[in-house]
Amino acid sequence: MPDSVDESPDERYALNLPSLLIPYWDPGERGPTDPGDRGDVRPLPADIIPYLCEGIMTDSPYKPGNPLTVTVSVRNWGGGVVGSNATVRVWWEDLATSFAGMTASNLIGVKAVEVAPRGDTKTSEPMTYTFPILSPPHICLIACVEHSRDVPPKTQAPPYSLIPLPGIERHWAQHNLTYVEPDSGGTIKLPFMASNPFLGESEFLIEARPFTPEKLDRLTRTVHAEPIETEARLEINTVRDLRNMQSQRRSGESQSVVLDGGSRTAMHLGGQLSRVPQEGQFAAIELLQRRTDDDYTVGGIAVIVLAPDPERR
Repeated sequence: MPDSVDESPDERYALNLPSLLIPYWDPGERGPTDPGDRGDVRPLPADIIPYLCEGIMTDSPYKPGNPLTVTVSVRNWGGGVVGSNATVRVWWEDLATSFAGMTASNLIGVKAVEVAPRGDTKTSEPMTYTFPILSPPHICLIACVEHSRDVPPKTQAPPYSLIPLPGIERHWAQHNLTYVEPDSGGTIKLPFMASNPFLGESEFLIEARPFTPEKLDRLTRTVHAEPIETEARLEINTVRDLRNMQSQRRSGESQSVVLDGGSRTAMHLGGQLSRVPQEGQFAAIELLQRRTDDDYTVGGIAVIVLAPDPERR
């Protein structure tokens, strides 16, 4: 039987059990004495973006019809036997603010990673997946790490989630960053999905907002460009409302949706920027999904608005 994962990393170290995670931040990032992500601070600190794990890395931006190579960092803050391998898996999913499960056919790869005890971090061998031409225009990446003596729980707080939520459960992480380009007038359009990761019906608020300065600093290191300030008029709608010509009545920077357990719905973000990024610049919009009855954040998307580039089209 697999060992319990309820113990803290220190307790698991004392028991000679691994305590695996996909790290969201490196040692020293949050201060000179910061040991980095140990997996014991969940939910994540406010300055860490829970849907943008730095431990999930790609060799290039996603583009339908092209190969994408992914590597994943794995850390062990517990104990264990040197030479024992952890297993890491990576999936791609339709761009969404939250997920109700992984699609088996969207598995990018599986790799064994040898991670020594107490703070050792290793990067997996590359996993390459070639996307068909007719793949979605935007995707997200989700990764999970496990060991025979450190198996992820089936569900995690908040209770009754269908899968453990990335950013809440240390074995799971996601990289949910997408790039869009405005037209010459500064208009952006982005389709995405919103899912209910819980067993029962829930109401959610989907909202678009600027990044906080703390999060923007972290995002800048990921995008490798200069952030700009721009006024943006944003509208979030369900695709059903757009088709029924109800957007003028119900649109705004937030949208309330009620979803059955495990279901999802198509959404649309539209926006008008007062200032269009130039080469080497970006503007950032944060899409968040929160459960309305307890204000619990279940996920989000970092929307990066770049200058038009023919090579990305």
